[in-house]
Formats: sequence, structure tokens, C-alpha cells
Amino acid sequence: DPPRFGIVLGTWISGHIDRQVSNADNGRIDVIIERDVVGHWGMLPAGSVLFGAKRFNSTTRRLDVTLVQGITPQGREFQLNATLYDSTRLSGLAGVVVRHRDQEVMVAAKRGVLATTGELLAAATGTTMEAVARGVTRAGNELLANEQRHVQDAQWLIRVPPQRVLIRVDETF
Repeated sequence: DPPRFGIVLGTWISGHIDRQVSNADNGRIDVIIERDVVGHWGMLPAGSVLFGAKRFNSTTRRLDVTLVQGITPQGREFQLNATLYDSTRLSGLAGVVVRHRDQEVMVAAKRGVLATTGELLAAATGTTMEAVARGVTRAGNELLANEQRHVQDAQWLIRVPPQRVLIRVDETF
């Protein structure tokens, strides 16, 4: 049976991240518990490692982390539901934020090329050239509309340094 500690909803736990992490890293983030945490049915020992999913929050410009699994120093695995906070109890972790604009630049470049081609063809005389211009413009607009649907919002990278953290238990475990 997985351990049940009886650590209740709303409990704050001290921990730390011992390496730089980012939202671009593969896998989960790991957080090390600094002190024993006594629950109703057992004790979660210091040195236990909690693992969580991370994502960049573009509104707060912080790394949000939801902790979902853990392992004690003795190798016993358990499930949990907790949120990671910085040492001032502010949700998420601050770091250095960098915006990746590769996709945005590519879409803008394609839009410019297609618009220029359509205008050049439209400026040419003759019924055939006008028809070609309308076709290029229509095809270009369809292509750009499709690309815009598939290009996500600006891509962001956040690098978070090693630091002390607080963990708030969101469900008794």
C-alpha cells in the first residue's frame, strides 16, 4: 500500500530546488523536503523528493508547478496534490524570462512576401494577370489564416535558479 501520512489540506511544507529549472526542460521538476512533516497517521521525512508538472504562466510571468508524486528516502512512493510557492508565499517561481519569436517572425515574413507578390501581380495589366493576382491573394490569405491558427502565442522560456520554496498541500494525503 502507498503510504498515507494524514498531512492535511492547507499545510505548508518547506523545501528547496537544488538546480536551475525551466519550462523547456523535459520531465518533471523535483523539490526536496527540508524538515520532517508530521501528519495524523505518519511522518513524511526530510529528504523526501516531490515531483511536479511545470508550465509558464504568461500572466504572472512565473513558473507554475503542481506537485503530484513523491518518494521518501526509504524508496516509498506516494501520490499528492500540492502547489509550489516561493519563500514569500507567492504562487509560482520567479526567474529570467525570454521570449522566442521565431514563429512570429516566420509568419510575418510569409505575410509580407505574399502581400508583395499579390500587389505586383495586381499592378500588372491584362485580364490574365489580374486573375492570377486574385488567386495568389486568395491563396496567400488562406495560407496565412491556416498558419495563424496553428502558431501558438509567443513562445516563452523561463529559467528559475535554485532556491528555497514552500509547498501548500491542496488535498490531504
